[in-house]
Amino acid sequence: MRKCILKCALICYLLLMPMIATAKLVFNSKVEGKVGIYVMDDNGDNMTLLTDVLYPRVPGWSPDGKQIVFKRDVKEDILSPSHIFLMNSDGTNIRQLTPPPIDGWDTQASFSPDGKSVIFRRYERNEGEHKHSINVIDIANGQVQQISDLKVQSPFFSPDGKEILCVAIEGAAVGGGNFYIMNSDGKNVRELLKPAVQNAGVAVSRENARWSPDGKHIVYTEAHFGRQWVGNTLHQIPKGYFYNICNRNGQLVKKLKIPDNLRPQGIDWMDNGKAIVFCAWVDILEELHVEVDALPWHIYKYNILSEETTRLTNHHAQNYRIDWISDDVLPVSPQGKKKVTWGTLKQSISE
Repeated sequence: MRKCILKCALICYLLLMPMIATAKLVFNSKVEGKVGIYVMDDNGDNMTLLTDVLYPRVPGWSPDGKQIVFKRDVKEDILSPSHIFLMNSDGTNIRQLTPPPIDGWDTQASFSPDGKSVIFRRYERNEGEHKHSINVIDIANGQVQQISDLKVQSPFFSPDGKEILCVAIEGAAVGGGNFYIMNSDGKNVRELLKPAVQNAGVAVSRENARWSPDGKHIVYTEAHFGRQWVGNTLHQIPKGYFYNICNRNGQLVKKLKIPDNLRPQGIDWMDNGKAIVFCAWVDILEELHVEVDALPWHIYKYNILSEETTRLTNHHAQNYRIDWISDDVLPVSPQGKKKVTWGTLKQSISE
């Protein structure tokens, strides 16, 4: 009788517990004009739609793989603001996390390493003033703390939780852009890289940056543009896109041999630091920009040791903002990243 009760209890627990991720990549994709959040295996197989309701974007894994944080509009309205939401890794239990500002929106969220809080960018308008800030929300109590009012975006905690990496909003439009590192409380802000060298007629935009899994390095991208007036309009002429790795002091460690016509729209580390995964479209260098919505934005993998670039997707869509999660936490138990297989569970039930 006791054994039967234990079996029933275990089955109920398995049915009620949140679904744990089995895919390793989560990303945005715009398919046939509709934006959704998808997951897939890291070889490009088993692409699965999780949600495409109310324009969901910029997803990221929780450290244990059980949840995904993302931004989404709050209502069916072209002027609807976006706020931060959470969902289970199978797309269920979608719930709003951040309270709405009076006039503004929240975006570009990512988890803290302990999974207890989420860092995000907020934009607000107040009496004609425009305010940018980086905030952290405690998931348990919903308390929001502003830690920085810098005009930056795409904040990520370092793997040890002690520092934050973010990107300057200004880029090629003003001829520069940089990445910033600050303490987790927003203090001790410093630029990661030296100012970009501006050659004659060339602007440099630094657009993407991510911590390595061990926190010792940062991968980032640079876009180089020329400028050309056509009538009264100044156009950007793409010169090339470059993928680099530096240490946390901003010293260049490696230039990746990724084709310079692949324009990045999101980047992350993969295979525990042995590879890079990124979204990009094939741009036409030295020409005026083409209509990008007519082009597929594919997902690529770059092996750092072999220097080989492999395309993972074949569908005609626009893929962007990608996040990878390690096998070490798929699946996990509440005791902390211990792997559990269905074979083990079935054996426990039968004993």
